[in-house]
Amino acid sequence: MKQVAEFFRKLLDTSDWPPRWHCGKWSEFHGWLYIVSDLLVWSAYFAIPLIIIRYISKKHDARFIRVYFLFAGFILACGATHFFDAVTFWYPVYRLNALVRAITGILSWTTVFYLIKVLPVAFTLRSSAELEAEVEQRKKAEEKFRNLLESAPDSMVIINEQGLIQLVNAQTVNMFGYTRQEMIGENVNRLMPMHYDDLKQVRDAGSNQKTEKEELTGKLKEIEKKSLRKKIIIAVAVLLLLVTGLFFYKQFFSHADFTSKEKSIAVLPFTNMGNDKDNEYFSSGMTDEIITQVSKIPSLKVISRTSVMQYKNSTKSLKQIAEELGVSFVLEGGVQKSGDSVKINAQLIDASSDGHIWAEIYERNIKEIFAIQSEVAQSIAAALKTKLTPEEKREISKHYTDNVDAYKFYRNFSFRILFKYIPVSCN
Repeated sequence: MKQVAEFFRKLLDTSDWPPRWHCGKWSEFHGWLYIVSDLLVWSAYFAIPLIIIRYISKKHDARFIRVYFLFAGFILACGATHFFDAVTFWYPVYRLNALVRAITGILSWTTVFYLIKVLPVAFTLRSSAELEAEVEQRKKAEEKFRNLLESAPDSMVIINEQGLIQLVNAQTVNMFGYTRQEMIGENVNRLMPMHYDDLKQVRDAGSNQKTEKEELTGKLKEIEKKSLRKKIIIAVAVLLLLVTGLFFYKQFFSHADFTSKEKSIAVLPFTNMGNDKDNEYFSSGMTDEIITQVSKIPSLKVISRTSVMQYKNSTKSLKQIAEELGVSFVLEGGVQKSGDSVKINAQLIDASSDGHIWAEIYERNIKEIFAIQSEVAQSIAAALKTKLTPEEKREISKHYTDNVDAYKFYRNFSFRILFKYIPVSCN
């Protein structure tokens, strides 16, 4: 957001770039060719919308007005990009140019989506040839109707909504004794014993009753539609709120007590997952090293090796062990060593919920054993939302030997002495 605010604050600032004339090796011909071309394109793009707007203002019944205005706005925006391209040769307003291009992009895609919506409707409209054919058919139908009217045995009068006579046949002329010219355009009351206005009122009364019933039915249907739409909108809104609430709860509250909990951890003895019991020293050494590395995290309370070793091969639950040791989190895992390959799995567990916070499996060459120990410690810090300084990270990554054979010998020797195994030869 800071970059966005800075962008609009310096929207017209030209101090960050030189004019385009000084960017690259522009010859005078090349530069002016570029400028004049951009200005020609801009002027054409400016003229096209004016023509469109003038057409719309004269043709009031034009369809798809929005398409015209969207297209006019899109063309104007396109032209503006060419105009600012020319301006940057003297005034490098690149931020304003970028904003105009963004607006052009938005208008372009808005026009695209609206065209997708409108084009199917536009294609259903009839062409001029089809309209001309329809007019011709209507003329023929009217001529046929006039002939039928004229040959009818009874008197027939055609009137409009105002009750004015529009057309009469020969029988009407014979019956009333008026010529066609005398009757056409006159009120029908001239020919009818019952006033046309009275007849119209009777007709309109029935029509109004029907219209009112239709309007009432239509209003009820509209109310039902609105009610249904409202219910659907409310249901969707509630569903979205529930999903959003669940997401934020999982993101921020499921582990939100990490910061309020005391960040204390017990590293339980790693198990030897291999079949070779002689590798027991290696899993024991891995436990020691991880305790040492995790202890380098200042904000983390780590239980000593002596306290956790009593739980080697324990059948107690993790929650019970955590309560006895007074910790919030427990790290457990296993080690499998085969030749020069080592597989280590580790998992960090929240003792109160018995839920996994972090877990990882490492399959590496034994030469990378020191790197794995550092990675585990840093992963625990990250999982518990503990920020490490660069110095603390360097301290965790530090190890006292690069000689894997020396490390294995030391761990084997320590393990046998600790558990009173048989002495080993120093050779």
